[in-house]
Amino acid sequence: MTDIGAGAAPSLIRASLSRTGKWAGSIAFIGGAVSDILNPLAPFAAYIALVASIAAVIIAIAIVL
Repeated sequence: MTDIGAGAAPSLIRASLSRTGKWAGSIAFIGGAVSDILNPLAPFAAYIALVASIAAVIIAIAIVL
């Protein structure tokens, strides 16, 4: 039996990766760098949210008055 199109699949995959791999790699790098920077802030997220909500209430009161 002959494999019809067996040689086409690797070239199609290679062509697809050459087109999308450039920008996808850049997006993955930026996303990884951002997550590495923000990951240590996770324990403080509740405190940051609390401070932000208090600030929002104070600003809302200042706007209304």
